[in-house]
Amino acid sequence: MDLIRCACLTLSRLCLAGWFCASVLFVVTTVQEIGSPQIEALTKSHLADLRFPIYYDFGFALLITGLLTGVVGCQLSGIGKWRARTTSALVVICLLLMVVDYFWIYATLREMTSDPRAARPAEFVTYHEASMQINSLEMLLALVAAAAISWPQCQPAGSSDDEPAVE
Repeated sequence: MDLIRCACLTLSRLCLAGWFCASVLFVVTTVQEIGSPQIEALTKSHLADLRFPIYYDFGFALLITGLLTGVVGCQLSGIGKWRARTTSALVVICLLLMVVDYFWIYATLREMTSDPRAARPAEFVTYHEASMQINSLEMLLALVAAAAISWPQCQPAGSSDDEPAVE
């Protein structure tokens, strides 16, 4: 059973850290493309239509997997209840923020840009800024969750490796 818990803890750590890194990479490449004068507006719009659904699918998959495997993996004796609950709460908040962003902000933005040749409505900027703020918060919380679950255990001086770690 410990092998399953160790594998789950490892997978959770990989998923949470992976999601943070993937979201940063997505943001960096998207900002570069938007600011590039070599890419036409129609192409930029098409790239957004292609990438954003994958961004959300990938995010939901990694966060849900990270949460579920983290719950199982954190039952190891070295992971304290406080840290396990804190990590789980951070991931749940990330998922809730992503749901809000996807259904109430991204879906609205997608409707506003359904015709790439049409002028964007005035509300576009407000929704886009809200999405950026929510995504930034979600990325920060994902980073903290990944760090919390990945942080090494501290053992008091003179303790053996067979004793449970102290938090």
